[in-house]
Amino acid sequence: PKYRLLREVLDAEVARIVDLGVELTLNRKVSDVLATMREGGFDAEYPLLEDGIAGVGLPGPLTGLSISPDGRHAYASGDEGPIAVFAIATYDFLEAESDGVLTPGLVTVSSVALSHDGKNLYATGSGEDAIQVFSRDATTGLLAGSRIVRDGVAGVSGLDGVRDVVASPNGDFVYAVSATDDAVVAFTRTANGQLLFLDAVLDGQAGARLDGAFALAISPDGKNVYVASDAEDALSMFAVVAETGELGPGGSFADGVAGVNGLAIAQSVVVSPDGKHVYVGGRGDDAI
Repeated sequence: PKYRLLREVLDAEVARIVDLGVELTLNRKVSDVLATMREGGFDAEYPLLEDGIAGVGLPGPLTGLSISPDGRHAYASGDEGPIAVFAIATYDFLEAESDGVLTPGLVTVSSVALSHDGKNLYATGSGEDAIQVFSRDATTGLLAGSRIVRDGVAGVSGLDGVRDVVASPNGDFVYAVSATDDAVVAFTRTANGQLLFLDAVLDGQAGARLDGAFALAISPDGKNVYVASDAEDALSMFAVVAETGELGPGGSFADGVAGVNGLAIAQSVVVSPDGKHVYVGGRGDDAI
C-alpha cells in the first residue's frame, strides 16, 4: 500500500535498476517465467517462490533454511510446522512435510540443518522441546520421518525451548541450543543418522554465557562451536573434544564487557568458510 511504500520512491528504485541494464518483462504468468528461466541462457537467476503462487506451499513465517551438500535441494521451516522441499535447478516445490505426517509432535519448526553427507535432516521444535530426525533421498530430495528426540525422555535433557541445531563436518556429532534451558546439547550421530544424547552444558558452566541461547554454528574443521545468546547479549565459545564430541570451555564475549559492543540480543552467528572469522548478529544493536 502507498502508506508503506510511496509510489515515487518505488518508481525511483525501479528506474535505478533499469538504468543498470536490467530488462523488465511485465504481465506474464509466473509459470511462463519459470519455464523461460529453465531454458537457460542467463548469467544468474533470482526466482521468487511465494506461498500460494504456482503451487508453492510455504510453512508460514520462515524460521530456517538449509541447502543440501550437493546443491540440489532446499529445505525451509516455519512457524506453521511443515518443512517445504524445493528442487533448486528447476525451482520446483516438491512437498511440505506436515505435523502428524512426517513431523509428529512438531507443530512449529524453529530451525533445520542437514548432515554434511546429505543423508539426514534435523528439525527443531521449540514448542515441543524436541528434535525430529529425517532420512533424505539424495536423488529426489524427499524426506522420510524417523525418530524424535524429546527433552525429558530416555535421559535427554537441555532441549526445553530448543531453538537451533547444527551437524559436525565429520558427521559424528550434532549440537543444539535451548533458549529455555539455557543450554547447548551434544549428541552422538549413529551410522543411520539417529541421535544419542551425550551431554548438556548449562548457563554458567565452564564460564559459558547461555542465558537465552538462541543460535549456534560450528567451525569448518569441527573443532569449535559458537553460541549466540540473546538474553545475555553474548557469544560463547566451546572446544570440541575430537574423540567424544563433548564440549570444553573456550571463553565468551559479552556486550558492554571489555570494550565489546554490538551483541545486544545476539540471535545469529556464522563462521567464515576458511574458519578464520566469526560473525554475530546483534538484533538489539542493529549490528554485526
